[in-house]
Amino acid sequence: MGITKTTILLGCIAVLSATSAENTGQPAPQRRAPMDIHLKDYLHLGNTTLAMNQALQACQDGDTLHLGGGRIDFHQEHAAERDWYYPFYGNERKYTAISIEHKRNLTIDGDGADLVFHGDVAPFSIENSEGITLRNFSIDYEYPLYAQALISAVGEDWFELTFDQKEFFCKIQGNQFLFYSDADGWTHGVSAPLITEFSPDGVPTQKNPYFACLNEPNKDSFLYKMMCKLEAEQVDERTIRLKGSVGRIPHTVGNYWVCAHASRKNCGIFLWKSADVQLRNIDLFNTTAMGIVGIGVNNLTIDDVNSVVREGSGRMLAVKDDAVHLVNCCGTVEIANCTFTNMIDDAVNVHGVYAVVERKEDTRTLLVRFDYPPKKALAFYSAGDKVLLIDRETLGQTAENTITELTQVGKQHLRLVFANELPESVENTLIEDRSRMPFLHIHDCVTGNNRPRGFLIATPKAVVENCTFFNMSSAIVLTGETKNYYESGPVSDLVIRNNKFHNSAYTGGPVISNKTTIGTYGGTGFHSGITITGNDFRLNGKRFIKLQYCDDVVFRNNTYTRDPSLPYHGEIGNEGSAFTDCNNVVWEAPQTPTGK
Repeated sequence: MGITKTTILLGCIAVLSATSAENTGQPAPQRRAPMDIHLKDYLHLGNTTLAMNQALQACQDGDTLHLGGGRIDFHQEHAAERDWYYPFYGNERKYTAISIEHKRNLTIDGDGADLVFHGDVAPFSIENSEGITLRNFSIDYEYPLYAQALISAVGEDWFELTFDQKEFFCKIQGNQFLFYSDADGWTHGVSAPLITEFSPDGVPTQKNPYFACLNEPNKDSFLYKMMCKLEAEQVDERTIRLKGSVGRIPHTVGNYWVCAHASRKNCGIFLWKSADVQLRNIDLFNTTAMGIVGIGVNNLTIDDVNSVVREGSGRMLAVKDDAVHLVNCCGTVEIANCTFTNMIDDAVNVHGVYAVVERKEDTRTLLVRFDYPPKKALAFYSAGDKVLLIDRETLGQTAENTITELTQVGKQHLRLVFANELPESVENTLIEDRSRMPFLHIHDCVTGNNRPRGFLIATPKAVVENCTFFNMSSAIVLTGETKNYYESGPVSDLVIRNNKFHNSAYTGGPVISNKTTIGTYGGTGFHSGITITGNDFRLNGKRFIKLQYCDDVVFRNNTYTRDPSLPYHGEIGNEGSAFTDCNNVVWEAPQTPTGK
């Protein structure tokens, strides 16, 4: 994955290679007019995964591959093998059933197909390609790689779980929960899975999830406060009793114990260094980790893509983690007409990545490392990128420069050579690549019934409009931190308008907030240029906005309807607002709509 002294085009578009003699070692196919290719013509090969990838090999520029509708099953056999590094996941061999690599202007049309995956395999990947469209299908797993159990009994310091033994299987083995599917041939032994309680109608009920630890919790972990030491007893084939300090995590009989036991190894659709990608009319009924992950994508459209539970399935969870997670993308990202519900993580997270300066090697060279999970020197940067040097304590800009050369050093480090001389001291400095930050436009979307938040925004320019929110925690969060995830990207032009915040943050807290780690406040806000107007808040209590380290904020012409039927969690500050270490704030309290 190393990049040494390579001249790369300025800007964000990755170098895209069409399938040719140069990159395959085979004679290039004779070019022809675009045509329709049909998966059915390859099903005689027997294995659907093999048939799919053979059909893809036959596709040339401008072709459309039709899947033909109906149910189509995919297994790991004949899947493409890769060593990708997803966000928050490390180096482990991954298998992808439908792998699109070095393609141009290709459309895959499911024709309404129901794509069902089995075991340890990811559905889609798009790598180093341009002009790719995926449309008109759903993604599901025959046996989901999460677990749910009915909370069938509760005592003072114990509760019992009943698994259906049809779709969800679990037994206690030593100090582990052993989740398994004999039919699909996988087992996951986990000593501390992440737990969230859901009501029977599929709504997460706990503000704070927890790790059910059957061994001693790791006190050195920043997640230690979420760890709960429990003892497990196998009551019968279907029933497990858990005993321990459950007072702070009370459970309710009739609700569901939902357990995220699989890693983030296999997302639904993985996009890597590609351009002009369109994802349209896709239902994510189940993915084993995040729904869509995009790294280094230039221009992305996500339209009518939905994280939803299949109707009548009885499942609580659709996408296990974030529905959409985009890292160091650029150009324009449009997310439109989508529904993001029943996740155990956020709806949308768009951000850059801070690199930590380890040392200055000469006047124009830095050795930097990536502490962003999975702590791997991913190819976020390219020669020609304009980057900022950031003070780690204040998150203020100290210098600007342009990368001329870069070389990977080991797994976690990059050596960056710059066009201009660097500051004399780079102690406690971060690198941020502003060339790889998109214009984000999210509109006409619905999100809620998920454990934490709605949209996490860390990109300079963004518009969120005509959306409906009913998330457990804040609907919109402005991020930027250097402690655990190293997610970069202060906003400087953000418009939040004409949205419906109806029962947002239904377990408490502000509807709109930010989470920014600044060690020493320098008097200037991290985020700026924030306009919030024309929105409708329907809550039981005034909890509209809470911001810190934000400048040039305008909050006006919004409406509020108090709904006593919704949960009450007190009120925030001055008429529902709180601004700390913020400058130039224009605040108008929301008014009751006419006729209410």
